[in-house]
Amino acid sequence: MLQRDYLAKVIESFTKRTSETLRDAVVLRSAEGVSETEDALGELMELDPAMFLSLAPDSMVTMMRLGGNGEAVGDFVAYVLNALADASLISGDRDTARLRRDQARAVALAFGVSRDVVPEQYAEVDRDIQQARSEAGIG
Repeated sequence: MLQRDYLAKVIESFTKRTSETLRDAVVLRSAEGVSETEDALGELMELDPAMFLSLAPDSMVTMMRLGGNGEAVGDFVAYVLNALADASLISGDRDTARLRRDQARAVALAFGVSRDVVPEQYAEVDRDIQQARSEAGIG
């Protein structure tokens, strides 16, 4: 019970924080927003953000499984990785965008997440992200 309550608070804090940082990263095209979002992912996974985000997709899934919370946070991580891919694509960094999409796909597959479903915690920011995608010509 305590662990579930703790995890719920961690997820609430993560989604609130990343809703704000993703808006900065994707909509406002802020490098600081990208960095803050990456930091939040690292904190959620209790890993160095640069190390976590440099992992090959399958290795990222392995680290999430080893951490023990992958099932609980997989949908949020997959969503955030996809949004970071959008931020990278908008800024012209196709290689990073490709890696983030591949990571998001691997996380979604591993934890049974539909990449077409937006977690309810991100519904508001997702509308803004979709608008930014449209304006940037991302299909």
